[in-house]
Amino acid sequence: MINYKFVSHSNIKRLISIIKLNNRVKINKITYLAKKISKTLDSNLIKSYIIYFPSKDLNKKDFTYIAIISSSHIVISSYSEDDSLYLDIDVAWCSDKIINPNDMAELLKETFGKDLRKILTIKIYDYLGNMMMAFSPDGMMIAEFSE
Repeated sequence: MINYKFVSHSNIKRLISIIKLNNRVKINKITYLAKKISKTLDSNLIKSYIIYFPSKDLNKKDFTYIAIISSSHIVISSYSEDDSLYLDIDVAWCSDKIINPNDMAELLKETFGKDLRKILTIKIYDYLGNMMMAFSPDGMMIAEFSE
């Protein structure tokens, strides 16, 4: 049985991250990442699916992974370049939980290991679109804003 709790629209938060990987990624790593994010948010992964798209290189396919979680959604899209693969990670949730950008960086490192070339950005926004926290590529928290 899932326990529902009522939350206010002011509990809506969003995480946006862009990372650069080696030229490959296995879908099981994307699924693992979504499950770990869901667990961090005390949410249940309800349903997920993947849509494949042609990329510039005809031997590869880009994808969008969509997961419905009990507190909202996770969308991860890939963009192939000549020597790299970029992932755009978008997580939205409605709860009082907050994902710390440094913890998210550690989760990305754990998930992708040696395939992770660079974390370009991790930013957390509130329901009004105001940035609450941000992460710099050197691993230091660069901003923490209060309301």
